[in-house]
Amino acid sequence: MVGRRRSYWVGTALVVLMEASLSIGASGSGPPVISAVPARFEPASVSLTSSTRGFVLGAAPCASATCTSLVTTVDGGRTWARLSAPPAPWSATPDTAAANSGAVSQITFAGASDGFAFGPGLWFTTNGTATWTRVSLGGRVLWLGISGGYVEVLVARCTPSNSSCPSPTLQLERTAVGSDRWLPVPGITGYGQPLISLYGTDGWVAMGPKQPFTAPTSIWFTSDGGATWSRLTDPCYEPAQATDLAALASPGGGVLFELCSGNGGAGQEGKDVFVSTNGGSSAHLVGHPPLGGLKRGLAAASATDLVVAASSGADFLYHSSNGGSTWTTRVLGGGAGLSDLAFVSQFEGVVIEGHPGDAPPLDQLLMTRDKGASWSTVAISAASPTTSHRIGPSAIWRDWRTGQPAAALACAHSGNTRANLRSCIDRFMKVHAASASAIGYFNATGSYLIGFVQSGHVDLGYTLSEAPMDCGCFGAVLLNGKPPFRLPQGPSLASPAYAKLRQAYRLPSGQTGLTYPYSLLPFLESEHQLTKGGEELVLQLPLNDLCSACVTPYRARVALRFSALGTLIGTISLGPCLVTLPPANSSETIPVREPACPPTIASPPT
Repeated sequence: MVGRRRSYWVGTALVVLMEASLSIGASGSGPPVISAVPARFEPASVSLTSSTRGFVLGAAPCASATCTSLVTTVDGGRTWARLSAPPAPWSATPDTAAANSGAVSQITFAGASDGFAFGPGLWFTTNGTATWTRVSLGGRVLWLGISGGYVEVLVARCTPSNSSCPSPTLQLERTAVGSDRWLPVPGITGYGQPLISLYGTDGWVAMGPKQPFTAPTSIWFTSDGGATWSRLTDPCYEPAQATDLAALASPGGGVLFELCSGNGGAGQEGKDVFVSTNGGSSAHLVGHPPLGGLKRGLAAASATDLVVAASSGADFLYHSSNGGSTWTTRVLGGGAGLSDLAFVSQFEGVVIEGHPGDAPPLDQLLMTRDKGASWSTVAISAASPTTSHRIGPSAIWRDWRTGQPAAALACAHSGNTRANLRSCIDRFMKVHAASASAIGYFNATGSYLIGFVQSGHVDLGYTLSEAPMDCGCFGAVLLNGKPPFRLPQGPSLASPAYAKLRQAYRLPSGQTGLTYPYSLLPFLESEHQLTKGGEELVLQLPLNDLCSACVTPYRARVALRFSALGTLIGTISLGPCLVTLPPANSSETIPVREPACPPTIASPPT
């Protein structure tokens, strides 16, 4: 069977498809709108919720000059998709923009569903960006953090330099994740640029005096998720050296790193790192990061690994692997500035370099996977224009029984080279009543769509692939607005669930003769909705006996799990099952008869 198909230059494959809208606009009801990353997207703020899932807010050119854009990844930054951003203006100057504009410049997510866009306005979503709701807290939102099931924000009623500004100007407010009932936290008030660090139920908030270096920075600490707060001592205050607290970071376990900076000039400043192991009640000096650059952030991956960001004529990332005693330096670009430095685990961290609107555009997302020792640029690019055609039932070439093999043979036997074979088949399809969608699908994938089953966010399609341009794609591929990718090979036949079958179909050499050839079309058994908008497809893959090259009456069952974006997130082997059809070689001994294959809800074309 396999050989016969190859002699006709035709193989079979399974394609998992996701229809992605290429439109974006104001948020509405329904599932999240997912589309291609906009061209010339410039990142400004990043929020990671795990080592694989993250969100980046930024700006991209549009009809109104610059529009707010939001993109996401579910595979650690390897691929990206666009989500519905809040219908808010982009804020290039969040520190001075009016709060009533509703403009935003930063993003923070608590998971796949709950997220906040802010600075100076405030918007939130509880359904993965399907809808956004605006919140007014009576001032500019300077900072927002999520930890321990609560959201904390610092709201600026006006600027301290304003003579009519009430005293004080900053107020800490909080609400539970998923709620829009905001309440002020009594006693947590102050001035200036706030400093905050949250980890689990531990949190630290610091605010300076109305006039710099006239009093120590006020620091508050909570160990119960913000229910109660206590005051801490500022270890950095040295007014004679114009030095004070500049950043806070905690890796958990009651450990707190405090960065002091000051006495700056000529693009550099003194920097000291203090550490506390009791939540900040006491702290001691551990080291001095290099002088270069003015501080831009502090992040701790663990009690030993931390990173300081600094900028001046260049951007610097200083890394310590011994708790701050000694430091190594990574020098970046031309001083575009660093922001959103953070770790999401003991290994992975991110930082944004630059700002949207820089000329020339210098902004980029960088990521570390080794605790901050090295950093690499993460590409956030637009999808290929060759895949913008619509995938669906209209992409099926209905005349597949005669048309597709004839196209392959006619074009291959006409002396066409590999380079122009596809254009030959393109012309053949147009003559033989193929739709524009079918032709577009073939030009993008080198495959014919011969079946389509709609099943929620992720759809199932069956293809026949032309060998000269099929990229080796026998089997399952994921089509998520991009050219096909192979899925992991099906269930492992080395598992105990297949032991009796391997024994029954062993080769004379003693090796197993059981396989699941991708030249046989799988059957869709069922589909299930998962939490957070994901989906699970259960497939049955026919099993072959290589000894006699015949199909056995058994199928290997495998569950494919997809995220709400249609990205494969894992496979689960469900063991073999027995169909009611007799084996192709009826003389075979079939020792295993349970469990029986469940009824299929869809099957490939016959």
